[in-house]
Amino acid sequence: MSVSMPLPWIYYMFLLIEVLEVAGNEARDKKRNRIAPRHKQLAVRNGEELSKLLGNVMQMVGVLTNINQYLLPKTAARKEKEIGSASQ
Repeated sequence: MSVSMPLPWIYYMFLLIEVLEVAGNEARDKKRNRIAPRHKQLAVRNGEELSKLLGNVMQMVGVLTNINQYLLPKTAARKEKEIGSASQ
């Protein structure tokens, strides 16, 4: 009597789906239609569990930027001011 073990490819598929989901969200946030290697790298590096598991597997594509939110332009606030002044 043999015990059936779950197939190892199921684990790979689950991992692939997880990475592609997070990379797709990253691409959508950047208003891109396609997932680039950069999006996959960001998905792995930003996820704590994925970073532990695949941190040494992913090829280094560059330096991950870490820009302080204070230094980023405030485009949303400007758009709200423009909309508010146009309606008055």
